[in-house]
Amino acid sequence: MLDRRGRFSYSGTYSLEHGGPIRMDEKPNARPVRYAGVVSGKTMKLTVTFVDANEEPEVFTLVLGGPGRVFKCR
Repeated sequence: MLDRRGRFSYSGTYSLEHGGPIRMDEKPNARPVRYAGVVSGKTMKLTVTFVDANEEPEVFTLVLGGPGRVFKCR
């Protein structure tokens, strides 16, 4: 849910994925994160902060209906 100003903040997990199949004995690579941001019109600014390490947060700007950045890994 958004507050009156379009802001949100939630705790969750982030799982880093990799190419290829997942092995049956593979353990999940979930890390605790804080998802926070603000929605204004069709734009969302999303900040993902890893709470288990002192790393710079990742910041994303998403536009509803806008093109995604999908690319083939080499």
